[in-house]
Amino acid sequence: MTDLRLDTTVLLAASRRLAAVADALAPCTDPVVTAASATPSPVLAEALRSFADDSTRHRRLLADDARTLGRQLGDSAAALDQVEAGLAGAVSGDAGATP
Repeated sequence: MTDLRLDTTVLLAASRRLAAVADALAPCTDPVVTAASATPSPVLAEALRSFADDSTRHRRLLADDARTLGRQLGDSAAALDQVEAGLAGAVSGDAGATP
């Protein structure tokens, strides 16, 4: 039972860390946007804005992936808790009882 509990703890901790990463990534404003607005060259400004848009999109995708993985890890931890409870019931003899 200890091994399952350890796995659940590790999964939940990883899930929380991924949620924190996702929260940190999502609201970021790109410093390139500031540089683009201060650039006198329209061509360079457009290139910088395009780069910033791509960067923002990639950050959002990473944040979404981190949230999804965090949810999956949380689901895995819950499943391990259920397995642990089932095994505990089997060991105590509850699972072998006829309904």
